[in-house]
Amino acid sequence: MLKEYKQLDDLEVLGILDPNSLTREQKWRKLRTIDLIKLKRCGKVKGRTCADGSIQRKYVPREEAPSPTLSLESLLAILLINA
Repeated sequence: MLKEYKQLDDLEVLGILDPNSLTREQKWRKLRTIDLIKLKRCGKVKGRTCADGSIQRKYVPREEAPSPTLSLESLLAILLINA
């Protein structure tokens, strides 16, 4: 997990904000982070940090929330055009 947090710090993903400068709505919309820890077959421990999106579901419309996924038909069309 230390390597994961160091990577987030090096890429300047996380920052410090003064809580007094935030509005009540901004404080309500904050996202927590979740640390996922997995033990690999080789015995190495792998960590991953991600945002907890369950809070966003309360105020982000359902149509805007999911990330688009490539359909099989689109993939085949792209492959045919490039071939």
